[in-house]
Amino acid sequence: MLAQVTPEITKELISDSLRLKALPYFFRQGMMLVEPTVFDLMGKHCKTYSGAYWDFYKLSNGGFFMAPSGQETYALSNADNYADVELSAEATGIAIALLAYSRLSFTSSSASHTFSSQYHWVREFARNHPESTQIFRFTD
Repeated sequence: MLAQVTPEITKELISDSLRLKALPYFFRQGMMLVEPTVFDLMGKHCKTYSGAYWDFYKLSNGGFFMAPSGQETYALSNADNYADVELSAEATGIAIALLAYSRLSFTSSSASHTFSSQYHWVREFARNHPESTQIFRFTD
């Protein structure tokens, strides 16, 4: 039997000129829920967070995540699983996206499939991220 080769999932920064089209494209009717949920979860899990510009990334598997660009690293705490981690800005964005998409998949009946799909696509990308252990320690 031949071994199945899974292609590497890559990320691409979404340009400023396409930012306004990103959320409607990736989330359709759920687009208005994404940023407030991400910002709320970031404020809840990062004591030093007081707002930032967030970069938008698309993944080659169809996924999307945002990452704060204000600092190089962020200290995150999750009281639900007693995790305290320090992550790069990119890994922070991935971790917060996973929490947000999970939450939204259960609370947004009209877009639950979209958020569930995004959760799984970002999770697949996170599996091969250099900070995967810390991302999953924080989210699981």
